[in-house]
Amino acid sequence: MKKKLSGKYKNDYNLIPVVMVQSLSSKSVNFGFMEYLEVLIKIRKIMRSINLESKRIEKAFGISIPQLLVLQYLSEQKDFKASSKSIKDYINLNASTISGIIVRLEEKGFVARLPKPEDKRASYITLTAKGSDILKQSPTTLQEKLSRRLKKLSKRQIEELNKHIDLLTELMDAGDPGG
Repeated sequence: MKKKLSGKYKNDYNLIPVVMVQSLSSKSVNFGFMEYLEVLIKIRKIMRSINLESKRIEKAFGISIPQLLVLQYLSEQKDFKASSKSIKDYINLNASTISGIIVRLEEKGFVARLPKPEDKRASYITLTAKGSDILKQSPTTLQEKLSRRLKKLSKRQIEELNKHIDLLTELMDAGDPGG
């Protein structure tokens, strides 16, 4: 039995979402749409937080989050140096993107290339004093805050979260243009 609208909403019946109309006309209510809409909204909130964080860091320090992550990674390495490949593996970006990040950091004087003694064709990327200084000035990033909070979770909670993030990652797979 359909609900009748009265008063000022009488002419706005077409504005009610289809899901609501279906729920008005059937005993069994299908909330599937609303449930996955809620998931999409939460994903959008996460993406917005990351975007805002990135813009804040870029404006305050003139470097991007991936550039900051490279500097942080180098600061934790023995002798403050690493190969491009180990940086790529840590940040999980492709080689050409890492190469561009390193070039921009090098142009700003935050990193330098040092030849590998064992292989003159390859080089180490090393953190400079200027790069170390920018790290000392940089605020706690969203990733660092999240990392601290994740450490407080139980092993079971982390496993569950990983399982759900794996599913989400699979659903968002950019390698599938057809969807």
